[in-house]
Amino acid sequence: MYLNLYKSLFITPMLSLSTLISISSNSWFFNWMSLEINLLSFITLISIYNKSLNLMKYFLIQSFSSTIFLFFSLNMIILTKSSSNLLLASSYLMTLSLLIKLGIYPFHSWFISLMNNLNWINCMIISTWQKIIPLYLLNQLLSNPSLNYFIMLITLSNSTLSTIMTFNQTSLRSIMSLSSLNHLSWMLISMLNNKMIWMIYFINYSLISINLMLMFNKLNIFHINEFLFSNHLNKYYIILMLFSILSLGGMPPFFGFFNKWMVVEFNFYNLNFNFFFIILINSVMFLYFYIRTIFMLVLTFNYSFKYNLIMNPINFKNSLLIYMNLTFIFLFNIYFMPL
Repeated sequence: MYLNLYKSLFITPMLSLSTLISISSNSWFFNWMSLEINLLSFITLISIYNKSLNLMKYFLIQSFSSTIFLFFSLNMIILTKSSSNLLLASSYLMTLSLLIKLGIYPFHSWFISLMNNLNWINCMIISTWQKIIPLYLLNQLLSNPSLNYFIMLITLSNSTLSTIMTFNQTSLRSIMSLSSLNHLSWMLISMLNNKMIWMIYFINYSLISINLMLMFNKLNIFHINEFLFSNHLNKYYIILMLFSILSLGGMPPFFGFFNKWMVVEFNFYNLNFNFFFIILINSVMFLYFYIRTIFMLVLTFNYSFKYNLIMNPINFKNSLLIYMNLTFIFLFNIYFMPL
């Protein structure tokens, strides 16, 4: 137990350090180094709570993509004064390596499979913090307009696939992993014309996802039907969960809606209408799957309201913390909401 605690105390600053190195560096080599520090830190974290198979799967995928990133980033440094076609090819392959790290289509299988075998705390980290460095580097690469059409194709495919794969899903970890892929599509769109909007979107998405996953972890719930049988679920948790799920789905007037509103407002006149139409249709369909999850919560709410009216003090503290986070998200959106 104490060994696991010491490991966790060591890992947290290492994860933070790797992110700071990447954000503060202009060198592709140091960016690669930050990816490696991040990889080693998260592998250590997985080894505490999960089987070695999950550790090996994550290590192989991330090592392979890091190798591609290092090779072609060095190519970019060496070929600075060479043919623009060679530089463009290197940019494409570096982008591809970062898409592998993010688990975006067509490299989604490892991410969904890994999420289904992790506990909620590790799911929370891999869905939020572990995406910071790849997204930041991808944002730097997308300063090259030649990559825009490639990213639009990947975004469209990723959004459509994540929506189709959510049909008949009852596993909450699968739903959260596919939700992560769907939101990544919106973040990639936001990078095409505005380099700051994706950060606002990512922060809002991360806070909402963290709130939900912390609640799932507290309640020890992994499937939709388990809501009905949870002994710790009370009406306050249910209400907060309803707000968080609707916000994650982008239902107006909840907080997540402002994220998509900002992306549409900043990119609508610069991108193809048909492209946006398909993305929005996928988003609406995804909202249906969130509402299906909410239906089970509503049934649980009726049961909880009737038989469990007294809220436990420990749950009250957790609920208060979550409520404060949701309030922060709301104020954050109001402050940054485009006029």
